[in-house]
Amino acid sequence: MALPKLKIVDKTEQEGLDGSYDAESNIHDELDVKVVLEDGSEKEVRCTLGETIFNVKKRLSDRDGVEWELKWYHGDKLVPDPLSLNDIAGFTDNAVLHAKKE
Repeated sequence: MALPKLKIVDKTEQEGLDGSYDAESNIHDELDVKVVLEDGSEKEVRCTLGETIFNVKKRLSDRDGVEWELKWYHGDKLVPDPLSLNDIAGFTDNAVLHAKKE
């Protein structure tokens, strides 16, 4: 049985994209993120989709004293420090992360 042929789509052909990595990934889009701490308090931070979890943690640590040791989760999935927000499946504006001690 022959497999169906896949059509390769050139994203640069789509309207509004210039073919660059930044344009394709939209890593400079700004979004608001809410971080819920174990005590139920909430911290909000405005960042870009391309920022790493490490950078967002640093900002919250410097600004609000949030502990570095906390592990962050999106839903039930652990979000490690080296990832960017863009790497988290389904991450959108007004997304919620949960910070927990482990």
